[in-house]
Amino acid sequence: MSYYIIDGMPVFLTWSKYYQLREEIMRRNKIGDDCFFGIRGWDSNEAELLSNTISEVLLEKSQKDINTFRRQWANFSMGQDEAADNAWELLFDYCHLTKNAVLNNLNVPAEGYRESPQTAFLGRVFALNLCGPETSLFKRLRGKSRLVGRLVIDSEQIESIDGNLENFLLVYRGLPIRFSSCIEIA
Repeated sequence: MSYYIIDGMPVFLTWSKYYQLREEIMRRNKIGDDCFFGIRGWDSNEAELLSNTISEVLLEKSQKDINTFRRQWANFSMGQDEAADNAWELLFDYCHLTKNAVLNNLNVPAEGYRESPQTAFLGRVFALNLCGPETSLFKRLRGKSRLVGRLVIDSEQIESIDGNLENFLLVYRGLPIRFSSCIEIA
């Protein structure tokens, strides 16, 4: 999944919002259900049609009422289960948008994870490699790493995530972590 820029605003689609759009788009266009899950490949013609259609539908929603759009589509509020299911995609999109972190799957099963051993680790335990700002000194030194720290996250331990893609609060084991133009750990 990727985020969409609608009226200059980055919009992250949680899985529940994605499925909501899926139903609306399938009624509107002749896009196969397997396209929504990338079965035919993310570089297929249908995948491009799907991405463009999602952008169009979101743009229509924003043009009807921008405040309602922000509240219903750009903002999110996820409890523990939904946060665990969306954490990898959200943080991946956040990293892509801000360029101040890099996400790595650690391929380690989450403690007590309920799925099969083959899928237990997929996006459940990962490292968020925190990067320092790219300064003119960094540009001159080029060979130096911007890595300033690493935060290992077991998505099953996330309590909640609230905000929008540009500014959200993730509560991990009681510890609030603010993701905005920089990452602040309280």
